[in-house]
Amino acid sequence: MNSYWSHVAPPWVVFCAFVLFSNSALCQSSSPTERERVITEIQDLIDQDHLDTAKQKLYEAQKRMTDSGLDNLLGVIEAKTGDYAGAEGSFAVAIRRAPTFTAPYLNLARLYQENAKRYPEGKAKALALYEQLLRFDPVNNEANYQAAVLLMEQSRYEKSQGYLSHLPRDSQDISQALAVRCADLAGLGNRMRTDQCAARLRSRPDFSEVDAQTIAPTLASAKREDVIVGLEEALAKRGMLSGHSLHTLGLAYEKTGQLSQSRSALEKAFSSLGSSSTDILLELARVGQEQKDYKGALGYLAHAEDLNPKDAAIPYYFGVLCLQLNLLAEAQRAMAKALALDPDNPSYNYSMGAVTVFSEGPEQAIPYFQKYLGLKPKDPRGQLALGAAYVRAKNYAAGLPMLRESASHSETASTAHYYLGRILNEEGDPQGAIQELRLSLKSNTNYPDALAELGRSLLTKKDYRQAQVELDHALALSPDHYQANLNLLLLYTKIGDARRDSQSQRVEELKKAAEEKSQELSRIIAIRPFDNSGN
Repeated sequence: MNSYWSHVAPPWVVFCAFVLFSNSALCQSSSPTERERVITEIQDLIDQDHLDTAKQKLYEAQKRMTDSGLDNLLGVIEAKTGDYAGAEGSFAVAIRRAPTFTAPYLNLARLYQENAKRYPEGKAKALALYEQLLRFDPVNNEANYQAAVLLMEQSRYEKSQGYLSHLPRDSQDISQALAVRCADLAGLGNRMRTDQCAARLRSRPDFSEVDAQTIAPTLASAKREDVIVGLEEALAKRGMLSGHSLHTLGLAYEKTGQLSQSRSALEKAFSSLGSSSTDILLELARVGQEQKDYKGALGYLAHAEDLNPKDAAIPYYFGVLCLQLNLLAEAQRAMAKALALDPDNPSYNYSMGAVTVFSEGPEQAIPYFQKYLGLKPKDPRGQLALGAAYVRAKNYAAGLPMLRESASHSETASTAHYYLGRILNEEGDPQGAIQELRLSLKSNTNYPDALAELGRSLLTKKDYRQAQVELDHALALSPDHYQANLNLLLLYTKIGDARRDSQSQRVEELKKAAEEKSQELSRIIAIRPFDNSGN
């Protein structure tokens, strides 16, 4: 395999052009010896990073001769000095002058690959160049490998494997080719062959971190984080992993449910990559949240905010975690900070409304939900949240149309019917409430709020036996549910149950723990699940 075959993009390919261009214009106008001397001298200057001198020599040579090899070398110099447009133009000129000269194809493709973040169309252009080259040089290792990588990234796994098969047999067993094949097989859903290929890859002495990093996104999209874990752990046994590899491993651990290992790997990644890696702190906060270590998660977020105080997503996420700890004042301050940084963010307005319902009152929360609806008018969850705020404000006439609209959408129907049943209970229509609550439970049979409210309706109708059934179901799902416990106390009082006193004590304990407010807040927040992007 060629020595310049590398992982994601090849090194700049600088060939002695006279070997490839016996029919060039230079060969017609100058002796091959002069051409060889000029090319070699410029190459040596480039290798020594004497780029200004190399460019001067090259310009002098171009005054005497026209040659695609010189155009290619000029592109190399321009690429090394960050002149993207100049390099692109020089390589393109070299290709036009000598359509079968491989070096400018490879160099221009690499230029596109290395700048793909700035120019998203670059990878498609690179693939087109490799395929153009392969039409006249079908056994070119570099082009076959890089085409396979790019096709893998595009999820065109069968075609990617086709290019790998064009490599020499011994080259197909090198770690770089095995890695791409492993990812292709994962993308195709062939678990057994993926595992076999991954095992071979782990055992290869030339298997490197770059191989693992190249295929990690494809493995993750195929939901084969277990393969990522195996590959990275194999590399770790050979020595220290880089910060980027630790980051990849930490995320893979999280996806496979190994949260302690995930947290450890991500902390090491952050230590390695430094203060520029605030995204890792957000990921650590997420893992801490999954572990229910909310205070630890808040610590990561506080650190992230210190490093990046203008990122609105950080105080927003901080506020969401404060809600899970029932820290309403802290949550409101954090949400207000997020809104100050990004006032037109839908999720920030929504969450600020949810917090304000309880910190200041539902009337003060309504403008935030209205703004959310203005920003996302087609989202039924906004209608539902605003309708719920009107219910808490006792403005049933304003809330009913929104709740009825929300009830017509599958993602909000269960909660909307719950609130409609709650209104009917408040208005003294337990039978109507029962109908709405049954509809709520039809789409979510294990909905504690609806079960507790249904128990209330049945109590009003004096159907104590069925009320007991519904309340027991609610408490089996959520033992600390305030409304279910309160309704059970009312039931015990009405039927003279000896457990009334102990249940009364239980309700007082929950009231002191602010469970009622916590559950109502959770209900509203759950309407619009936390989105890590803040959108």
